[in-house]
Amino acid sequence: MEALGVKGKPKNWTVCHIWGYDDENFAGKSNVVQDQRFYSCIGNMIWLPTPLKGFTDAVPQIKECLRVFAFQLYGWACEHEDVRTVAERVRSGARASASKSSSGLLGHRDIRSTLVDAELQETQVRAGSFEPGYDDNSCMQANPRLQALAVLIGEWTTIGAHPMLPGKTFHGRATFTWLESGAFLLFQSHIDEPEIPDGVAILGTDDAALDAGAMLYFDVRSVSREYRWTISSNVWTWSRDEPGFSQRMVFTIAEDGQSIEAKGQMSQNGQPWEPDLQSTYSRVTRVSRQKARCRRTASLGSLTSNRPTAASVRRPPAHRTRLIRRYWTKWVKSTRSPWA
Repeated sequence: MEALGVKGKPKNWTVCHIWGYDDENFAGKSNVVQDQRFYSCIGNMIWLPTPLKGFTDAVPQIKECLRVFAFQLYGWACEHEDVRTVAERVRSGARASASKSSSGLLGHRDIRSTLVDAELQETQVRAGSFEPGYDDNSCMQANPRLQALAVLIGEWTTIGAHPMLPGKTFHGRATFTWLESGAFLLFQSHIDEPEIPDGVAILGTDDAALDAGAMLYFDVRSVSREYRWTISSNVWTWSRDEPGFSQRMVFTIAEDGQSIEAKGQMSQNGQPWEPDLQSTYSRVTRVSRQKARCRRTASLGSLTSNRPTAASVRRPPAHRTRLIRRYWTKWVKSTRSPWA
């Protein structure tokens, strides 16, 4: 705790080691944990809520991710002989590259994993500080032709209706985030009700068209479509003209940038245009995020306590708790952290 600059022991929080036990049954010794050089190294520590402390011992994916993040933050990977191979992989970036190219924990890019990106980019855009090199491909630069759509960046809640399903209200969310440092725009949408499919689209530009571009769309039905989009003042439109199925959507963005009215139309087999999905987008602010967290907490239990209940938390095995406590007590009595 001294190495982390904390006095006393905060209730329900535990310091765990990133480089330590790789055996969830604690059947063997951990020379890394027993080595005082690494036991008290700040780059080998993470502060977790006590119910989650077992993750650093029992979940290999989480341990590997934490080691990569620690290296990115401190530039340090454990030098102990027992973990030399893993440390070299972390230093060379092989683990990070493998994770991004796979469907693992770091590579998964669904709508939930982009909310943090969306919030950060929204803050940068509003502050005028969004610069090329924010995301993974620092060699790419922002597309100036897409800056007209920067007002969309962020997280939104949606509520809408469809004329083919009268009396039905659809609730969902959407995110707009930059791809490749702003070279492209990623649009992801989710509707809670099953009648409307979840979809994802990537927007780009064409030098031959001013204030316009293309949008490639795909959804969970395995439907793929290409749309053309245009923007004029605060009206963003995307459309598709095909004999079998034509569609267009008009987004009218409020002057304060906090809401959007979306009105869709469709035409099948050359028939006249008829109404399609109609939605209202509301920007998710920090305040509304906090209210949403409170609502989720209220649905799980009392709002007056942050302490987990016995029914909701699975306690770690007693032998694991005793072992950690014994090592910690032994170390505290025998030495003072050189990193403090």
